[in-house]
Amino acid sequence: MQYPKYNATVSFAYDYYEFISIGHKGEILKGILFHQTTVNPFFYNCVLGDVKEDGRIDAYVVTNNGDMEKVLATVAAAAFEFSFQYPDCYIVLKGAMKSVHDYTEWL
Repeated sequence: MQYPKYNATVSFAYDYYEFISIGHKGEILKGILFHQTTVNPFFYNCVLGDVKEDGRIDAYVVTNNGDMEKVLATVAAAAFEFSFQYPDCYIVLKGAMKSVHDYTEWL
């Protein structure tokens, strides 16, 4: 991959990754979650966002920390690793908008 990426910690099941975004707004904890859909057990949503104090991922926040390429390269690396661990699964990616309340309806 031509873009640098952040080092991320990964869960035992390879379905959750955390890393620190470093930019002009400081250090921000980010999370990437591969969440199994109810539509098909082989389809996983990829959720990216800021990790809140309660541990939840805010997928609707606009961080704008100036490191978009590095963040997206980190998501791509996580998706590659998840796909390597679960080769029969498909990953669904879609941008989040504040008007969308349930990302599972995107399928």
